[in-house]
Amino acid sequence: MTRDEEIGEYLSDIGWGKATVTPLPADFSTRKFARLVDRDGRTAILMNAAPDQKTREFVALAVLLRGIGLSAPQIYADRAADGIVVMEDFGDGTVGQMLDAGGVDAMPFYGRAVEVVVHLHRNFLTSATASLSLP
Repeated sequence: MTRDEEIGEYLSDIGWGKATVTPLPADFSTRKFARLVDRDGRTAILMNAAPDQKTREFVALAVLLRGIGLSAPQIYADRAADGIVVMEDFGDGTVGQMLDAGGVDAMPFYGRAVEVVVHLHRNFLTSATASLSLP
């Protein structure tokens, strides 16, 4: 079975088999991402990662960050051992794009970033992350 067939079978198993799959532009990661759009217009992001990409840790970290009140994609379904994750779609806009378009002051973004670092410092317990094997 090819990787595309494997992913297609998994998407069918979790109710996304009829979704339109649109690849997203690549970044410097070896992970591949695609937007799923179902018949009702719901969207999700499909992550396709190689087995060595620490997908289990990615999923665990998303759950942990959401658990301490930070924004991270909700994991709808995963087969982390195989590098397949279906998660919340945050849309196409980036902070950089908003700043480049003008009319948006950068200072609130920097202020918010500092608040997030402080929040992480206060809430990110080492014992909760021990199983993540993060560098």
